[in-house]
Formats: sequence, C-alpha cells, structure tokens
Amino acid sequence: MITTKANRESRFSIRATKKQKELIERAAAKTNKTISEFVLENAIEAAEAVGSESTESVRTFKPIYQIFDDLSKTISAEEWEKMPEDGAENHDHYLYGSPKKDELEIDE
Repeated sequence: MITTKANRESRFSIRATKKQKELIERAAAKTNKTISEFVLENAIEAAEAVGSESTESVRTFKPIYQIFDDLSKTISAEEWEKMPEDGAENHDHYLYGSPKKDELEIDE
C-alpha cells in the first residue's frame, strides 16, 4: 500500500537509460500514476513477493544437462528419428553449412 506524500520520510533515486525511463513513463501514464507511484508500487510488490518466500522456496536453477533432459522428453520419437547421427562430428556442417568431415578430401 502506498502512503500519502506527507507520510513518506525517505527518498532514493534510480539511474536508468533513456529507453528504460521512457518505458516506465509510458507504463505509469497508462495506469494513471506518477512515475514515483508506479515505481514504488511495483518495487513494493516485488519486495513483498521475495520476502514472503521461505528459504525452501527460493528459486533454484537447474543444471544445463537437466534442462536438456527435460526438453528432450517433449520431443516425439518421430522427430528424434530426423536428428543426424553425426551431429557432434559435423556440427559445423549443420550450423554453418561447411562440408561434412567425411566429405573432405585429405591430401597425403
């Protein structure tokens, strides 16, 4: 809850890029609030959300292999069949169109 201007005792400033400030100004205007009211209200909501989390519910990040494993489970067997079997060896071919390694002539 935002208090009246008379009840506010502290002041702080925020540095932002021109684009960031313009974005906040537009959002504040759309909600019929001053920039200060808009920023303060949203900062308080974010702080309360963080403060209400217990230590057990603090966001933890998955390791990349777990993310890949989770995503791979969403791919059908039919799509997996389309995947190249030589992806590791010929990644430059699949990413950039370079010749496949087994297609390169080796001069001896």
